[in-house]
Amino acid sequence: MRPSNKMSRTLFIFYHIWWGFIAGIWYYNLLFCCIRGMSLRNSRIVLVLTVTLSIIILTFLQLKRNRNSLAIAADLTAGYGLYTIAAYHDKYPGLIFVTFTASLVLSLFYFILIMFRRIQAEKHKNVIIRFRLKNTLTGCRNILCAGFAVMMLLAGLNSFFLISPQGKKDAGAENKVPEEQTIAANMETLILLSDENWNALNEEEKLQVLQTIANIERHYLGLPHELTVRVSDTEEDKLCGYYYDRTHEITINRTHLMADPSYALVDTIAHEAYHALQHRMVEAYEEADEEAKNLILFYDASVYSEELRNYKNGSEDFRDYYSQKCEEDARNYAKTATEEYFRRISEGM
Repeated sequence: MRPSNKMSRTLFIFYHIWWGFIAGIWYYNLLFCCIRGMSLRNSRIVLVLTVTLSIIILTFLQLKRNRNSLAIAADLTAGYGLYTIAAYHDKYPGLIFVTFTASLVLSLFYFILIMFRRIQAEKHKNVIIRFRLKNTLTGCRNILCAGFAVMMLLAGLNSFFLISPQGKKDAGAENKVPEEQTIAANMETLILLSDENWNALNEEEKLQVLQTIANIERHYLGLPHELTVRVSDTEEDKLCGYYYDRTHEITINRTHLMADPSYALVDTIAHEAYHALQHRMVEAYEEADEEAKNLILFYDASVYSEELRNYKNGSEDFRDYYSQKCEEDARNYAKTATEEYFRRISEGM
């Protein structure tokens, strides 16, 4: 394998930055998932650092040779592949293990095949070994990155079987979660839910109040991750909001936010927060051994698991959507939670 420099160093670096940015947009919208136990903000930081460091290191190692499109593609795939392993290893452990192990085995086989070939010109043995080593490392990198690409493709396809509606995301609230995530500790904020106060708030202020409610729900439901509230112009006005588990985001319809009473918005937040709990219940169920799965405590989670894999969003038949247990339970929880919020607010006024 001879050095293949098809572009200048400046262009090689520029294309890494440009295509890294394009790949980042695609990855975030199609495959990004929070690392388990880590917040959305911290997961984003880890993603950016992983991709940036891999690009810097691999670009530096290839400035003298192999400056071509294949090298750029492999370098970008490496960073996103490493993050995918970190984010998806607990969700698809078998998939991650098989693809990563297969890539390592093939790389090792390739390394042995090339490095241990008989050297004819013994006089130039050291030069030949160095030449082979450089080419072999490049080949091993390409094999590993191809494995990363397959792994990301399969992980993305598997994700489509889960409830993960997507919409346009714009202005939102990612406030710092208060130390005391309870109704009592946030009563000064929750007072703003009263009709006379709520109607006087602008969009950003309303989002801040709803973020506080999401923080409280996270605490009461025992969720291991934050819930981020955002606003969006959804395609259908009938859709008040939805929960997107890969990023732990609750997206609220802008019309719903600005036109409907606070009671309806609290109900939406509590409803979507309960969907987050259902996802965690399904994870616990799927990680349990086969005998434990028969325990009655896992019954709801077993139903949620089936429904989330074959989720009916109501686009074809609203009754199918409405009658799902995951939706019925979320509605019942939201109704009870909302009543509790406003009972406590009325007592505190």
